[in-house]
Amino acid sequence: MTAGQWLLLLLAASAATFAAGSVLNGRLYMAGWIQAVPPRRRHAAARVRRSKGALPLLSPVLAAVVIKDWRMRTRDLAQLVRFIMPVVFLFIIFGLRFPRELGAVRSLGGGPPAAMIGLIPAWILLFSLSISLGLSAVSLEGKSIWVYVASPNSTMRFLQAKCWSTALPVAALVALAALAAEIIIRPGWLWAVTAVVLAVAEAIAVTTLMVGIGAVFARFDWTDARRMMHPVGVFIGMGLFSIISIASALLLVISMALAAVTRFPLFTTWLAAMTIAVGGAIAVAALGILFGNQHLRGLEVG
Repeated sequence: MTAGQWLLLLLAASAATFAAGSVLNGRLYMAGWIQAVPPRRRHAAARVRRSKGALPLLSPVLAAVVIKDWRMRTRDLAQLVRFIMPVVFLFIIFGLRFPRELGAVRSLGGGPPAAMIGLIPAWILLFSLSISLGLSAVSLEGKSIWVYVASPNSTMRFLQAKCWSTALPVAALVALAALAAEIIIRPGWLWAVTAVVLAVAEAIAVTTLMVGIGAVFARFDWTDARRMMHPVGVFIGMGLFSIISIASALLLVISMALAAVTRFPLFTTWLAAMTIAVGGAIAVAALGILFGNQHLRGLEVG
C-alpha cells in the first residue's frame, strides 16, 4: 500500500512536469531565438559603434564570433551540462571527504607540495572544460562555416576568435577553483600565487591546444550535438592533456628534489620548472593552432 501511494505521487509529479514542459517548451525555444537576433538599427553608425564596444580589446570580427558562439551554447545548455556533470560528481566526492583530505594536506605544512595538491580540483575542471569547449569550438559552426570561409577574413583570425571564446572563460573558472583551494589549504602566499599563475597559464595553453586539435578533426556536417566532436580528436586531446599534466608534475617534483640536493633556493628551481612547463605547453598549443589553421585553409582552397 505504501509503495502504491508513492508510485501514484511519482506519476502525478511526472504528469505535472510533462504538462508544464509542454506548455513552456515552445515559448522558451522562441524566446531563445529572438534573443539571439540583435534588434535592427536605423543608422549604420549606431551598429558600428555597438559592434566596436561589444567586447573590449577585441576587433569587431573577433567580438562577433565570440558573442555568436556563446549565444549558441546558451541556447543548448544540455551540451555544457553533459560535460560538467562528471566534474560535479567529482567535486561531491571531494566534498564528502573534505575534512579528512584537508587535514592530510595541511599536515604537509606550507610549501610547494601543498600548493601542488591544491591544484587538483582546478585540474579536474580544466580537463572537463578544455575537452568540451575547446574540441567543439570549431565544429560549433556546423554548415555555416562556409559563410565565414566565403568572407574576406583569414582562418587564423577565426581560430583567434575561437581561442578567445574558450580559453578566457576556462582560465577564469580554473583560476577561481585554484584560488579557492589555495586559500583553504594555506601553503603560503608566495607558493599559492605561483600555483594559481601556473594553473591559469596552463589553462590558456591547454584550451588553445584543444581548439587547434578540434580544427584538425572538425565536423561541419553534424545534426546532433553529441556527434560534434570527432572520436579521434577526443582521444588525441585526452592523450596530450595527460602528457602535459604528467610532464608538468614531474618538472615540479624534479625542481624540489634538485633544490634539496644542490642547495639551490627552492623558489628559484620552482620558478624554473614553472617556466619550462608553461613554455612547453605554449609551444605545443602553437603547433596545434598552426596545424588547425593549415587544415582550415584547405577548406578555402577546396
